[in-house]
Formats: sequence, C-alpha cells, structure tokens
Amino acid sequence: AMPSDTVDAALGDDEHVKAGIRRSLVGVDVATASIGSLRGGLEKALGLPAGALDPRKQGVNALIREVIAAEAASKRKAVEAGEGQPRVKRDKKDKKDKKNKKEGKTHDKDGRGPQAATPERPECEAEPVPEQEGAPGAAA
Repeated sequence: AMPSDTVDAALGDDEHVKAGIRRSLVGVDVATASIGSLRGGLEKALGLPAGALDPRKQGVNALIREVIAAEAASKRKAVEAGEGQPRVKRDKKDKKDKKNKKEGKTHDKDGRGPQAATPERPECEAEPVPEQEGAPGAAA
C-alpha cells in the first residue's frame, strides 16, 4: 500500500477530491455501479494506484455519495428549469401536448404530418437535371 501521507497529498482537500469524483463519474451509470468501482474510478482520476483509498473507504465513500446526490439534485433542477436531459423533458411535454393541442402536432404522432409529407416532392421537381442524366427514359 502507499504511505498514507502520499495519499493525503493526492487527495488534497475535499473540494479537490470532489472534483476528481465528478471527473471519474463522467459516463458512469451510478445506478448500477458499486461504490467500490466508483472508488476505483476516483483512484484513477486522482492518479492513485488501485486500492490506495481502501484505508479511507468511509470518508471517500461519503464524498462520492455526496457528489452523486448533488449531481442528481442539479440534474433535477436543470430538467425542471428546462435544460439538461432532453429526453425526460420531451416525455413530460408530449403528455401535455397530446391533451392541449392534438391538432397542429399530428406529424409527431405517426411521422406523416403535413410537414413530413411535403418536402420530398418539391425537391425532386426543383432539380430535374440529375434525373435526366443517364435515366432510363432520357433521350440518347
């Protein structure tokens, strides 16, 4: 194991550790990750060898949970404020849309709304040139 003063130096203060935790959580699904694997990710983020944080499990785990809770809270706020995860936002809006304005949003439901159907045709009519070249019906 690493001497504890080396680990202390790598850990620095809580804010430094939390920054490392935030870095190590990028792309991690915290819902399925174990606290041990999250701690391992933190060790990597801080440049520590695997297991270096084991003696500090409790303190480190508490910080990891704190960061996860804070991130979850800020994501929730972002979604409520209308930023962040668009998927969540869209679901909520769709439910409202279906109730409030059924007309006008028809193209969302089946992809065959007025807007969806029209763009294809005018484009073909607008540029007949490429079609004539080498087209089977073109005059030789």
